[in-house]
Amino acid sequence: MKYKMSSAGVFTGAEQTALVKFRANISDLIERLGDKESHDANLIRWLRARDLNLEKAEEMLRTSLQWRLENNIDDLAKDILFDEYLLKNMPLKPGSRDKQGTIVLVCPFGRWDIKEMINDGYKEKMHYYVFKFLELFSTQLQSLNKENIQTQVVIIFDYDQFMMKQAFSQQVIKWVMEFFRLFDAHYPERMKAAYVVNVPKIFEIFWPVINPVLSARTLSKVRVLGGKSNHWRSKLREIIDSHELPSDLGGSNTAAEFFSSRLGFSIFALPRSPSYPSYDFVPVNVAAGGKFTRSFEIFTGEKMSWNFKTEDYDIGFEVLMNGEQMFPYAKVDAHLCIQDGLVSASKDGTYTLVFDNSYSRYRSKTIYYVVYVDTFKHVQFKKAASSVVLQQVAEVVEPPMNDLTQLYMIPEFLLKSLIPSSRCINLLLEDEATMVPRLLDSLLV
Repeated sequence: MKYKMSSAGVFTGAEQTALVKFRANISDLIERLGDKESHDANLIRWLRARDLNLEKAEEMLRTSLQWRLENNIDDLAKDILFDEYLLKNMPLKPGSRDKQGTIVLVCPFGRWDIKEMINDGYKEKMHYYVFKFLELFSTQLQSLNKENIQTQVVIIFDYDQFMMKQAFSQQVIKWVMEFFRLFDAHYPERMKAAYVVNVPKIFEIFWPVINPVLSARTLSKVRVLGGKSNHWRSKLREIIDSHELPSDLGGSNTAAEFFSSRLGFSIFALPRSPSYPSYDFVPVNVAAGGKFTRSFEIFTGEKMSWNFKTEDYDIGFEVLMNGEQMFPYAKVDAHLCIQDGLVSASKDGTYTLVFDNSYSRYRSKTIYYVVYVDTFKHVQFKKAASSVVLQQVAEVVEPPMNDLTQLYMIPEFLLKSLIPSSRCINLLLEDEATMVPRLLDSLLV
């Protein structure tokens, strides 16, 4: 019988034979491992890590189980509460999938100031933070469906902002080496592949020091894609669909969230912006050295979504909430794939989309964009707004209007002069199936 596995393929004949013997050798551990960890899809990880050597695989598993017991690793997955300091300083971004359906985890390693965190007294806590994430992540990955179980993950290590002080710090090097040693010993074959991007020159010094602690099998899965963004972004898009990739890595998701206690593992099911039709897009020229911004007053719980694209060239993009950055600034490949984003307001305030061409000294750029604001469905307010709008419209339109759907009969330029507020038109028309984002966006100018 062949067992389907979403990220590890099917078992070879030699692996099936080894599995039968391995299961018999560790029969005393099966109950402790539980249904998921004793599934063949997980047991094969230990065998593959030791090249199907039964004795070495058994020794590895038993040693790891003892380590888990001594360090209370099983307790880490009992809750989803994380140290907020570490969430902020060691961000991780899960949620997307590669073209084969394997979960992708983005690790912005270059932003981790490991030296500072060690000096702040977090040396051991940093290890357990990552282990806790791995434990919860593993639980999330594994389906109870016996015929289809996911055991692996693709990791993107982003070295953007990696600092010289990290590469030459003995504290940092020792911490990283210890982490990878533990990862290799206790989470074998969890990594389907790793891609290293935004690679700086000092990586050439840092990497040779680190890689000796990794097994040859793990090292064979690591692909260093270099520092030239055009190259590594195109390589990532070969493996991961652009719709699944965050925009700062060459994809289309401008609002990809970092993992947080607030989101938990709902991060795997966060809604995305709809794909709006091309005729709804509004063209704008962004001058060389300039910026174009759109701001919206949004209340807690309301949603804002957007699409945009450019002609021929990339464009800088960020989203601000009350002047503070919500997602990392990135030069996005809007000329290669339509960018999208969606935010649900966590507080009242001004939400601003910034299209940045300040880095281009001589070249202006044309963007095409659409923004839609989904407001509260507050019936009483909508009724009051309806009355105001219809009253104002009735003063200049004949015959008098008594139905909101008749607003669509009024020319767009006239609506712009009649509607008393953008929020009013949002609330009036948010439920109308025929409402097009182009109309809404034009009213918000």
